[in-house]
Amino acid sequence: MARFILLWFCVLSLTLTSPSSLAFELSSKGEVVWVADGDSFRFRPDNALMWVKLRKQALARDKNTTHSMRVDDRFVHEDMSFLVRVGNVDTAESNTARGIEAERFARAKLEGERALCTAGVSAITAGRFVHFGRMTGNMVGF
Repeated sequence: MARFILLWFCVLSLTLTSPSSLAFELSSKGEVVWVADGDSFRFRPDNALMWVKLRKQALARDKNTTHSMRVDDRFVHEDMSFLVRVGNVDTAESNTARGIEAERFARAKLEGERALCTAGVSAITAGRFVHFGRMTGNMVGF
């Protein structure tokens, strides 16, 4: 029941805070294959079409920016994974004691776990993605 409520909370918050996400939204179950830090990790979707579509959108956005979004670094061909930055999570920088603690916590809780990732157009146009080439998504464990 708690997972059901969490799922609906994520869907509702995505809808209320990101009206533009309704124009383009992809969702897939998959695996968290690597944790970068407290709020970023690599996700491999079960549905390869999600990876293909997000990468295509990222490449299109990359052409319209003045700085590289490093799409090829963010989308790994070998395992069809992509980098996700969790929205609404603000962890300390990874080179600080609190950042290292956040990374350890995230690694222990997320790495190797199955999850549901939902990404919308707002994730692709968000300032951090445009500047750093990172995806922002909602994650729900199951």
